[in-house]
Amino acid sequence: MSKTNNSEQLLQSVLGYKHPDLLNRFGDKYLLTDDECEEIFRELKLWLYLVGTRTSDAPPLVILSPMEDIDNIWHEFLLYTTDYANFCHTYFGHFIHHEPTRIADRLKLQQERECNLQAFQTKRRAELEIFIGYVYDKLGAKVCHRWFSGRVAESKQGASK
Repeated sequence: MSKTNNSEQLLQSVLGYKHPDLLNRFGDKYLLTDDECEEIFRELKLWLYLVGTRTSDAPPLVILSPMEDIDNIWHEFLLYTTDYANFCHTYFGHFIHHEPTRIADRLKLQQERECNLQAFQTKRRAELEIFIGYVYDKLGAKVCHRWFSGRVAESKQGASK
């Protein structure tokens, strides 16, 4: 079996994972419908697949502001610590940590921006293009559109990649 087939099988397996308690909690907290919760949880599973299968040559992966729904449901999933840990170990063989940006990293970015705004913007744009290209290569154009164009819950494009 080829690596591509294994990757696709893993992705489909990850997408098949269910957690009704999480969806109920998330829907109650954010006043979302069951369908919206399912859709956002699907996007989180895509994100966790991307992170969980990331290789050392991949670009840094970050949650950007249009992906806020993904981050919010990830926070809720983390509260189910045993379930989350089991999910990570079952599908990826390791725990996927949620690492927010640290103060030192924020200060470094601020200093770079203040030192040379144009160079900072050029560098950030290049990093963003590489990141989006990576997501495109791994998960497709529809995922890129959903993740980088606004609220995931507003995207009603169905279950296809």
